[in-house]
Amino acid sequence: MIRVLQVLGSLIMGGEETFIMNCYRNIDRTKVQFDFLIYEYYKDNHYESEALSLGARVFRRPMRKENFIRNLSVLAKILKENPDIDIVHVHNSNPYAADDLLIAKMCGVKTRIAHAHGRGSGVRLIKPILQRLSLLLATDYLSNTPESAVSLFSETVLKRDRFRIFYNAIDAEKFQYNPQKRDEIRKQMGLEEKFVVLHVAQLIKVKNQRFLLEVFANAVKKEPNMVLLIAGVGSEQENLLQYTTELGLNESVTFLGLRTDIADLLQVADLFVFPSISEGLGIAAIEAQAAGLPCLLSTGVPGECKITDAVEFLPIDEGVELWVERMLAYKNFKRTDTIEQVKKAGYDIKSAAKELEDFYVSFS
Repeated sequence: MIRVLQVLGSLIMGGEETFIMNCYRNIDRTKVQFDFLIYEYYKDNHYESEALSLGARVFRRPMRKENFIRNLSVLAKILKENPDIDIVHVHNSNPYAADDLLIAKMCGVKTRIAHAHGRGSGVRLIKPILQRLSLLLATDYLSNTPESAVSLFSETVLKRDRFRIFYNAIDAEKFQYNPQKRDEIRKQMGLEEKFVVLHVAQLIKVKNQRFLLEVFANAVKKEPNMVLLIAGVGSEQENLLQYTTELGLNESVTFLGLRTDIADLLQVADLFVFPSISEGLGIAAIEAQAAGLPCLLSTGVPGECKITDAVEFLPIDEGVELWVERMLAYKNFKRTDTIEQVKKAGYDIKSAAKELEDFYVSFS
């Protein structure tokens, strides 16, 4: 059996973490087993208990900015004390991944995978140096989009034999549109007659929820029957709650917190809105499309995210009015079952997990 150390920031319910756990649930664990290295900073790791139940070991270390030396020494200690780890798979959206790849190489790990998940700028002045180091230290390169790959590695990686695109797949059937289920849950939530706008993301600046609230504040003046549901937690939560009050939206905006029933919320919704400043892919938008929802996405979301025809990309630097107009245009949208479109686009987790499994096994 091959053991893969997944080097992540956390095991919270983020897009990157959800993708890895989706793979873990569906992979043949008699052939491939995962371990996880996460930061001590994150206390509420939603997926940790499940990962442990599936056979994983979960290791922790401080963040780089807290203790750079111990951050690296913990990884070195783990690899030395656990020689059964065959592969180190580093997930990142900035070139700091080079640090972990260097430690893995020094510890004799033969397969070192660098996986780009976002288009973060990271460290500016030394970014080109770390990009070159990542190219030198990794044996294989994965990315959810070409843009993410260029951000982490530079354009050079696109010509490498060991580079491949690997989509952040989902359990598509879990989100399949079900009109009866939709009606039942909307009734339970008292939303039968409402035009429901949904946003799912961590509450952090790059997700741009403040802009979303500005858009909604203008839209609800034209369509008072609208409500906005925001699912997620994060460092901007208190600021966003305060801003909601300032805009007078407390009666029409609900912060749902951390939810495990996203599939149900997607059934309830009439429109999914995702105005991120930047995204590696936008897995929540993939889930929304699997549920047959129309989606308004910012141009900061990669084009690869578009699967169905009911997806629009709008700029965020031209003000709120365009967003208001397009939001209201979907009031009477007729949803359909889009599950086959999602599968054909390569975003179904069952086939993706098998692809990842074969990828790992190829190194044995």
